[in-house]
Amino acid sequence: MTPQNILSLKQVTKNYKQGQNEIEILKGLDLDVVQGQTVAIIGQSGSGKSTLLSLIAGLDTPSSGDVKINEQNINELDEKSLTRFRGANIGIVFQQFHLMSHLTALDNVRLPLDILGQDNAVEKARDALKLVKLDHREDHLPQQMSGGENQRVAIARSFVVNPKLLLADEPSGSLDQETGKVIMDLLFHAVNERQMTMVLVTHNQDLAKRCDHIWELKQGQLHKR
Repeated sequence: MTPQNILSLKQVTKNYKQGQNEIEILKGLDLDVVQGQTVAIIGQSGSGKSTLLSLIAGLDTPSSGDVKINEQNINELDEKSLTRFRGANIGIVFQQFHLMSHLTALDNVRLPLDILGQDNAVEKARDALKLVKLDHREDHLPQQMSGGENQRVAIARSFVVNPKLLLADEPSGSLDQETGKVIMDLLFHAVNERQMTMVLVTHNQDLAKRCDHIWELKQGQLHKR
């Protein structure tokens, strides 16, 4: 049985206006990621890695081309449908944590479940916190925890709905080296444990090598490494 494509990019371009000029950031990208694969996207600063991730997440729209997740062309969805589709199918870990400051770790993690109206939200959130070894901090607010702990909460929140696709944008970038290593070990552990499909944007070659495939974004195009 052929593995299913969880992510499929077909001839994706992205242009930006800069004064009278149009700057081409991404030039006809093709990429297929099958279920259970981990893919690293590397490239120099300013190469368009975060732009690409925003297109995959549906946070931005391509100038042309198709972005399909689990066979759904996300650019054909209206804003309300896209928001719901994203919540149910895509988990995102940013470099910054984007936690709700007035919510505890447990409530931050259960938030996506509550939005989708899923049952057993507290139990599922506790399981997610346990997987990132933070169940003992469930009642703490973000300001009562370290940066590394907040990123663990953000990771738990990203996969609590068991998304089809996990997107990670330099998730250890704002942390010191030692804490960053712990965070990435936990992330890969969670991905393996739940057999998730992940696209990781990173400038770290060692992290990229932990993924099944590496693509380099260079001059607006993807090159297999």
